[in-house]
Amino acid sequence: MTITDDCTRYGWVFLMKDRSSKALKALFEKWKKQVECQTGEKVKKVRLGNSGEFRSLAEDDENEGIEFGFIISYAHEQKALQRQ
Repeated sequence: MTITDDCTRYGWVFLMKDRSSKALKALFEKWKKQVECQTGEKVKKVRLGNSGEFRSLAEDDENEGIEFGFIISYAHEQKALQRQ
């Protein structure tokens, strides 16, 4: 899984053995805690792929105050950053 900051273009790469919803939630929580600790800011907005695993992540109640957006499959403007 790759995570890219839209503003700074800083990226994180995580290797995963499976893409289950449970594994993604655990990885997202770990990343969120790390970023919030390093920056002193809260994560406010996240843009995700439109797959079922990511949808379940957005529906989780533990993500208080985070706005989730989903990338439309064939919108080239939205996928440009994801490909880099």
